[in-house]
Amino acid sequence: MTEKAPQICVLGGAATTGNLGVSALGAAAVKGILRGLPDARILFQNWSRDHTVKMQLGDRRLVLPSTRLHEGRRLRATSGTRHLGLLATLHRLLPRPFAGVACAANPTFAALAKVDVAVDLSAGDSFSDIYGPRAFAYQSAVKLLLLRMGKPLVLMPQTYGPFSAPGSLELVRKILDSCVLIASREIGGLDELQKLFGGWLPERAVVCPDIAFDLDAVRVDAAREPSVLGQQDERPLIGLNVSGLLYLSERKFGLRDSYARLIRATAEWVLQHPGRRLLLVPHVIPTKPPAQVHKRVDRKGDVTDTAACRLVQEELEPRFGDRIHCLGWPYTEGETKYLIGSCDFMIGARMHACVASISQGIPTVTLAYSKKAQGVMGHLGRWAPVVDLREHTVDECIEFIDRWYEMRSEVRAALAPIVARVRTEVGRFFTECLPSAILDSATLGSPGTS
Repeated sequence: MTEKAPQICVLGGAATTGNLGVSALGAAAVKGILRGLPDARILFQNWSRDHTVKMQLGDRRLVLPSTRLHEGRRLRATSGTRHLGLLATLHRLLPRPFAGVACAANPTFAALAKVDVAVDLSAGDSFSDIYGPRAFAYQSAVKLLLLRMGKPLVLMPQTYGPFSAPGSLELVRKILDSCVLIASREIGGLDELQKLFGGWLPERAVVCPDIAFDLDAVRVDAAREPSVLGQQDERPLIGLNVSGLLYLSERKFGLRDSYARLIRATAEWVLQHPGRRLLLVPHVIPTKPPAQVHKRVDRKGDVTDTAACRLVQEELEPRFGDRIHCLGWPYTEGETKYLIGSCDFMIGARMHACVASISQGIPTVTLAYSKKAQGVMGHLGRWAPVVDLREHTVDECIEFIDRWYEMRSEVRAALAPIVARVRTEVGRFFTECLPSAILDSATLGSPGTS
């Protein structure tokens, strides 16, 4: 690997799911990898089918290959983790000529076999029990597959845990022990990793802010969003991300009060002042053109932010007219960041919608439903306020939002140098920490695989 450009597989940052937070992590990972290792060849994990991934990074347009790798409990699912795990075992046990013939026919296995190192984003927060045992089992299976294939594995800056199911912690420690680099994106991440390791901390454990802080905004033509970009309007524009996961799902996540009622109260708080405008910002969008969302919403499953935002718009538009607007479809993660950049103030529950905002110096209030928001926003200190919906009522949240809105000029002034520092820390991870771990793994072998 020292004599050729390394081939790096990016896991857990697929660009085709409609979750712009996951896509933001994938795009930011590519940007960072190419900054630290300009000649690196990148292979993307894709969850549905093989295709090329088109990505705009500043002025540079990339077309990257991908390979299908998904949860697969059925042995006949040839791109699933169970089938590929069996091939990995055969590849290790069979004599070399037979192993090559047996495994080369599987395109996913063949693509992964050529990889020098895998970097795993775990969709930011999915290496956890919070989304259920099936999601945790999948995240673990992907990591174990690459390790079983003898590939050095890097856990990119992400949230770890909570791990509450029986046996989870033992499996997590097994995986962590085998990684060449373990990065937490939370301000107190080293303390949490030390607990996961049972009281000690290896040198290969580091902290780096969420890499999406350094995501590039991609310009959107004003004609696509004239209500946001195409007119001079001095009235403050307040962005509100409505999470479909919280608004339409039956899962409660331990919230103290109704999320739907909070969203209505927040929108009313914005629009009760005639000098304000409201921009509804979806950050999980459908992969196919959205239909009339109020006719198709299934509250038993997770639905998109687009559906939730449009339902809010339909409810409020008759009263507030052109002072309420919802972003159209589809926009990429970089384009959505650009549009968020038009806001004077931002409120949201999807953390990466808030990262897109605050990384542009926009005063932002994050509505937290898990521990990750405090840890990620903690890198910016008191100027990145987070209100925990598990602890506070709707009235308390509105009071909190109002207080920070009144401080927005002070917040904006304070954010500029802090955001610059955070982006520098992300850059240092990609130019110093990650290349060192990758090059060391080439000569020393990864823990647990040598």
